[in-house]
Amino acid sequence: MNTLSRQITGNFTGTTDEILQWVACKWGINVNIVRAQAVAESHWQQSDRGDQTNDASLCPPGTWNGTSCYQSYGILQIKYIDNKTVWPMSRDDTAFNAEYTYRSIRGCYEGWATYLYDRTPVAGYPRYHPGDIWGCIGWWYSGSWYDQDALAYIKNVKMYLANKQWLQPGF
Repeated sequence: MNTLSRQITGNFTGTTDEILQWVACKWGINVNIVRAQAVAESHWQQSDRGDQTNDASLCPPGTWNGTSCYQSYGILQIKYIDNKTVWPMSRDDTAFNAEYTYRSIRGCYEGWATYLYDRTPVAGYPRYHPGDIWGCIGWWYSGSWYDQDALAYIKNVKMYLANKQWLQPGF
């Protein structure tokens, strides 16, 4: 994945949809999957925060308010504790946030998330292997391979994909 990491520039300016199109093209992912995942994670809001905790050790620098903080930030909700080296760019830059996320998903898709080969999926689902975009989308959320959290997340993203939520009035 280090080879892919060197390709991250975040060097793109445009509307949210243009950024998502750019990332999809650069990392070879279906643009509507990227759009649907951005809806699921943040409703296309880079300012979105998630995964509130009262454990200060899980907080990004400067975010602890004395009682809690958020762990995940941005359009695709990059979780600080798992991605410390990209803070605060993950919070501050939409193009970077999206590109970093899809670099990670692309690496999973290529079969480079080698620890996943040892994970046992829920019965009826395949073991980790290259080329499984939905497994990798679920992995981004849960950190594991076709576990219950990943399956619920995949279902949610697929719902947004089927509904093309980003085309709905008022979105």
